[in-house]
Amino acid sequence: MQTIAGRRDLGADVADVLLTRGDGHVARTVAGNSSARLSESGFDKIADLATRDPRLAECVVARADIPPRHLRTLATLLPEPVRQRLAANNPQLAERIRAAVVQAAEGAARSVRNYSSAKETVAAMAKAGTLGDASVMEFAKAEQFEETVVALAALVRLPIAVSERLLLTESVDTLLIAAKSADLTWPTVKCLLMLRTASHLSPQDIEDARMSFIRLKPETAKQGIKFYKLRASQ
Repeated sequence: MQTIAGRRDLGADVADVLLTRGDGHVARTVAGNSSARLSESGFDKIADLATRDPRLAECVVARADIPPRHLRTLATLLPEPVRQRLAANNPQLAERIRAAVVQAAEGAARSVRNYSSAKETVAAMAKAGTLGDASVMEFAKAEQFEETVVALAALVRLPIAVSERLLLTESVDTLLIAAKSADLTWPTVKCLLMLRTASHLSPQDIEDARMSFIRLKPETAKQGIKFYKLRASQ
């Protein structure tokens, strides 16, 4: 696995398998392989591993293609000596890390969201029978985050805090399962993905998500969301 992880132009599908089956050495090799392509789920996996492996975190933040949300998370975990070393070796990277730390701090300050107004709006729509796929799409397209979260929570029957996680930190696959279980359509799901990632998905990521959503059977999604609800409640 170690040899494969270091191959030039390593494909995203192979990288995903390596990150799932390999150990820390393999993950660090993949992260340090600048020509390796990582899917969004691959970045989700490697970023999760990096939160428990400082050496891996250093490799991951150095990647030019790291999604901003993962950079913000991992940059705050880097010890100060590591940041200083990176600054000495790569001033441009050091500036990206500094900006990410600032953004993470600003995001934390805004993390306590007020859903009062959104709950009133969504409750009125539910009472009028107008809450559904079209309304979720409208909220997401208008970047009305709170309304989107509350509407999704109502349709999937999730606590608002759990619905919020779907749009902030959960994997794309989990969001697809939730959306399919609520009978949302692909155009609406695409809007959710764009809102969730602030448009940092590549066209290939979007297409991969579309195909996964099409292949996902409603009964499978409904079973999957049951397990997700159980895990989220623990």
